Amino acid sequence: MKNRKNYANELREIAGGHEGLRSAIEAYEREPELLQEIDQLRASISAVVKAVAGGAGEHGTT
Repeated sequence: MKNRKNYANELREIAGGHEGLRSAIEAYEREPELLQEIDQLRASISAVVKAVAGGAGEHGTT
């Protein structure tokens, strides 16, 4: 259970203020079956963050 809590906290950091994602993370804590869906959301968020970070560098901004 402790690992589930740590993982949920890590996901909260990634989700930031996005209420829909935060709700999904809370559901994950209650329903272990949602792990795959949460992992897909996490991968999507990470891809967007990497794309934005890479795009910022290409345009000379930080």
